[in-house]
Amino acid sequence: MEKEEAQRIKEADVEYVWHHFCSPRTYAQRPLVVKKAEGCKLYDVDGKEYVDAVSGITAVNVGYGNKKINEAMKRQIDQLSFSTVIYASSPVTALAAKKMASITPAGLEKVWFVSGGSEAVESAIKIARQFHYLRGDRERYRVVSRWMSYHGATLGALSCTGHPIRREVFEPLLIKFPHIVPCYCYRCPFGKEYPGCDLDCARALEYVIKVEGAKSISAFIAEPIVGLTGAGITPPKEYYKIIREVCDRYTILFIADEVLTGFGRTGGMFAIEHYGVKPDIMVVGKGITSGYVPLGAAVAKKEVEEEFEKTNRIFQHGHTFGGHPLACAACVANIDVIVSERLVEKGRETSRYLMKRLLELKHEIIGDIRGKGLLVGVELVRDKKTKKIFRDEENVGSKIAQLALEQGVVIFGTKAFDLGVMSDILYLSPPLTVRKEEIDKIVDVVDKSIGEVERSML
Repeated sequence: MEKEEAQRIKEADVEYVWHHFCSPRTYAQRPLVVKKAEGCKLYDVDGKEYVDAVSGITAVNVGYGNKKINEAMKRQIDQLSFSTVIYASSPVTALAAKKMASITPAGLEKVWFVSGGSEAVESAIKIARQFHYLRGDRERYRVVSRWMSYHGATLGALSCTGHPIRREVFEPLLIKFPHIVPCYCYRCPFGKEYPGCDLDCARALEYVIKVEGAKSISAFIAEPIVGLTGAGITPPKEYYKIIREVCDRYTILFIADEVLTGFGRTGGMFAIEHYGVKPDIMVVGKGITSGYVPLGAAVAKKEVEEEFEKTNRIFQHGHTFGGHPLACAACVANIDVIVSERLVEKGRETSRYLMKRLLELKHEIIGDIRGKGLLVGVELVRDKKTKKIFRDEENVGSKIAQLALEQGVVIFGTKAFDLGVMSDILYLSPPLTVRKEEIDKIVDVVDKSIGEVERSML
């Protein structure tokens, strides 16, 4: 692309595109307009190459430019460009639902298609509410979630989200959902250490249910492994068994938010599989099509949907584009690629190499490295012994990410959680197809970028 044309495109981007979760002035200083992508590589309008170490936004699990997915979408759009599950269906929508039921934990087989993760969470909240309503428990509507979590930007999903800055402006509009402490072993809210802690963070769920009143609680929602908001926080193996037991004790539905962790991201098809429990509802997005086209879903146990069947009641919810044929074609092809090319297993193997390389880094400001599979967080601290955090205005994470970007590697660097609880973080989630030589470049650039910021601050 000619230099002048590239400049015109960047100017139009800054002038007319309202970027999500992005400071307008900061973005305008260095706009990134991607022209094409292949595998794990991005190419901007200036021709510069980048290794995408975050899979777009933890979405492009199979990598960019997969020909099988591209061809499936081309065939579908030539045959049927639109249908709606409101009063009809399409062959590919039915096939996509069957494919989903074949890879989700046993019993999760009723697929409610939507357009993305926030819509999937909204759907799960409403399913839980109407499920209890049909059973005669008409006071149950509130969903318990955790602080240091993200479940979406729509108002219901934001009510579950445990991220104060994202909630602050909209607090008057939010539902008063209860939150419990996160499972954050690096900075245990109870000042304890695993395994002598007796998993107080999980047992906090029962305490909150008792205090708030079980008769008002419809569900508990959690990311099995916390994404960007908690930078790869990974609960101990017993955590979700306790959660499952508490939910069963009080007839509360357990919703696993796998929007970010699903489809091989953590070394299993879904992250909850690492814990040997089954949710009542699973919400998915992002990796369901590897980001090739928007799609999300709430996948419920048959027993949940049966409450609607018994009374022949309509689930009072829906979207025009639910089960869109083009998105479902991408979903089917995406799942076929993940399974046939053994990308879950390959990603698991590659993730061990990524973690090995990261653990070799020697920097005073690295406090913790955590995560599972190809979802990894690096927490940055001013002092390793005291775990003292950096001040907000120091922008340590974002400075490192900017330096990495200048060297051709896209990572996230930010203050993941606020209120002086968590320090700055770096977040990595490359595609499952990432190669070792690309991991080497990612880690080498991260190493260099951390070192440069470290020298300027300590």
